[in-house]
Amino acid sequence: MQNGWMRFVRGFLVIRVDGDYMERFFNMCRMHNIDLWGIRREKEQEKDICMCEAYAADFLKMPPLLKKTGTKVHVVKKKGLPFYFPFIKKRIIFFAGVFLCLALLNYVTDYVWAIEYVGNLQVSDDELSDFLEQESIHYGMKKSSINCEEKEKKLRETFQNVTWTSIYFEGTKLYVEIKENEKSEPVQIKTRGTNIIANEAGTITSIVTRNGVPKVKAGDWVEKGQILVAGGVPVYDEGKNIVGFQIYDADEIGRASCRERV
Repeated sequence: MQNGWMRFVRGFLVIRVDGDYMERFFNMCRMHNIDLWGIRREKEQEKDICMCEAYAADFLKMPPLLKKTGTKVHVVKKKGLPFYFPFIKKRIIFFAGVFLCLALLNYVTDYVWAIEYVGNLQVSDDELSDFLEQESIHYGMKKSSINCEEKEKKLRETFQNVTWTSIYFEGTKLYVEIKENEKSEPVQIKTRGTNIIANEAGTITSIVTRNGVPKVKAGDWVEKGQILVAGGVPVYDEGKNIVGFQIYDADEIGRASCRERV
C-alpha cells in the first residue's frame, strides 16, 4: 500500500516493450537501478511484447539502453499526481474558489447568526431579547464565548415564573427554551350595563354564555375594557333584517374568566 502511494505521488508510466532482446533490456535496467514492476508478457498480432510500469523519472534514463539492445518502448498510459498538475493549473481559479468557500463555511459555523425562543407564553420575545442583550449575547458572536449553563441559571433568576430553561445550539442558531409556571392570578371580569367586559388585559381561559352574544372565545387575547359577551341579542324578521334587540340583565348573560399576561 505504501509503495502504491509513493508511486502515485512520484508519477509513473505504463509502457509497452517490443523487441528481440527484451530480457537483455530488463537486465540492463536492473543494473542501472531502473525500477520496473508489473512485468507481463502479452501477444500482439502473433508477436510477443511485454507490458510493465516504471517511474516517469526512470523513463528518461532508458534511451541509451534501448539503443544498445535494439528495443522499442512506447508509453501507453500516464498515472500519478504530477500528471494532474496541468489540469489543476488550468482551473486554478475554480479550485481556489472551492477552497475559499469551504474555509469561509467552516469559519461562519463557529458564530451565532440566528436566535429562536421556544415555549414562552407569559414572557414575551422582546423581554427575552432584552435579557440576552443585557447578558451581551447577540448575532455574530462566537458560540464558544457563551456559557449556556450560567445563562440558564441567570434566566431563571430574572423571570420568577420560569421554572425550567435550556440554552443550546443547532448549527449557527441559538435556541432559548423555557417552561413557565402555569399558575397565575385570574383577571377580574366586570359587567357594564348589559355587557360583560374585561377589567384587565389577559388571555381568555373559559367562557360560558347563557344569554347574549359572545364576542370572544377561549384562547383569545383581550384588552382592558373589551366586550366579552354582549347583552343585546339581535331580532330578525323574515327577510333576515334586524328589527330590534332582546336585552338581558348582566347576571343572566353568563360568565367569562381569563388570566393576565405576566
